[in-house]
Amino acid sequence: MQLHLVTPDEQLAVPSHFGNLGARPALYYRALSTLTAKGSREAEFALRIFEKKAQLASLMPQEQARVAITHPDVSPVDLHWQTQWQVDLLGMMALQALLWLWAARHQTRRTYWFSNEAKGLPEFNRHTSNPPEASVCDQFKPDSWWIYARYLLWAVNPKLDEEACLLEFIPPSRRNSSTDLHKTIVDKLRRRFCSFARPPN
Repeated sequence: MQLHLVTPDEQLAVPSHFGNLGARPALYYRALSTLTAKGSREAEFALRIFEKKAQLASLMPQEQARVAITHPDVSPVDLHWQTQWQVDLLGMMALQALLWLWAARHQTRRTYWFSNEAKGLPEFNRHTSNPPEASVCDQFKPDSWWIYARYLLWAVNPKLDEEACLLEFIPPSRRNSSTDLHKTIVDKLRRRFCSFARPPN
């Protein structure tokens, strides 16, 4: 796995069968396509499932289509039009961590070293993305997606704090201390990650 420091290609054409699905599915499509072009196998896996379902949904009435496209087995991301998630640089990093875990749960032809942990997680939603006790404890929680995502981000890129492109997201007052810098990056990534979660059923 590799962490790609990119933002979605805004010039990328969205297939016509996304026309009735709304702006959020189209943006998610661009994000997945951009990551796939960079070589992300997890994004490619998610894109294949998403696009296949979008083609089927395009034959349904609009409201039915939008419900079909937001099923947890189709996308880990909440695609409701009122959601506030972002796919800026930090958002794309958080999305990749989410896709790593989601692919490990759904892939049948590929095994990850964290597959058992990912499959042991509950469905990704606002309650399980970052339970209150997980935000103040570094120990793994069996129902916290963020704790695993955070671990994977730094396992894949141990020098993540040193990436110069992240400085624009860090207030000058938080850049002088490596501890403050790290905490700020973690907090912003956590917020981006959790914003992808849908409401619990």
